[in-house]
Amino acid sequence: MITITDPALFCAAVLCTGKEQTRPHLHGIYIQPATGGGLLLTATDGHVIFHAYAPNGSAPRAAIVVPDKAKLPAPWAKAGTLTIDLEQGITRHTTGTLTAGCREDKGTFPDYQRAIPREFSGEVGQFNPVLLARF
Repeated sequence: MITITDPALFCAAVLCTGKEQTRPHLHGIYIQPATGGGLLLTATDGHVIFHAYAPNGSAPRAAIVVPDKAKLPAPWAKAGTLTIDLEQGITRHTTGTLTAGCREDKGTFPDYQRAIPREFSGEVGQFNPVLLARF
């Protein structure tokens, strides 16, 4: 069972998952236990990458979770806790009666660590307005 205490992080990660049918390995969110506790959530569509740390989350192992995006309305991003049961394929939000399906992708998630810079120059970044419009 995966527990995410900040549902907004999960919802933000969903915005960055891939939608192309030719790249199904990018449809999910890579959730992994962080060193020292908590979770790392990573999602990418090949153009944008989302990588966040959830300090109070927990997961027994790394998994690629493909959520049912049609059933993730705005209330999911509010306070509460998300629990993801991969064996049953269910995502639950504890503050309400919201339930959505999910599945585990048994494929391989891309090596995202190669795309994230280790050092920052301090220069102002350039952003693509089309990609920013997702948020």
